[in-house]
Amino acid sequence: TNLFIPTLSFLLHILESNEFKKKFKPSTQKPLDWTCSLKVPNALLHTRVLFDGIVEQLFELLLEHFAIYANSISFPELAVPSIVALKKFVKSCKVPEYSKTFKQLSQQLENGSTFINSHRLKVEFAPKEVEKADNFLQEKKASG
Repeated sequence: TNLFIPTLSFLLHILESNEFKKKFKPSTQKPLDWTCSLKVPNALLHTRVLFDGIVEQLFELLLEHFAIYANSISFPELAVPSIVALKKFVKSCKVPEYSKTFKQLSQQLENGSTFINSHRLKVEFAPKEVEKADNFLQEKKASG
């Protein structure tokens, strides 16, 4: 639809939550089904099961967000705030699995930014040529 909806700041705000810095309560509950949940049961609050689900959902949403802009000429500028926020989270997070997951994501974003920047150096059009900027890397996207 070519409509930009700024969801990234809401997703990154989750990583700044102090809840990730606290110890989790032990739980034997089943993981929450996120497809139709509007409210978390009280038994799941502050448990590892809940935060595993939150991290999984957050990771998937961040991947979807960046997949949309992966071939965009503006990808490096879009990725910088996320890379900074992810690195900050990795430093402060006490759960190794979460740190590893988001560290890999930040590295992939950096690699993608480097790739786009290397191709941006080769372009011969001005930023005001919107159609050419929109078609940036479309042939690579089409070929897979």
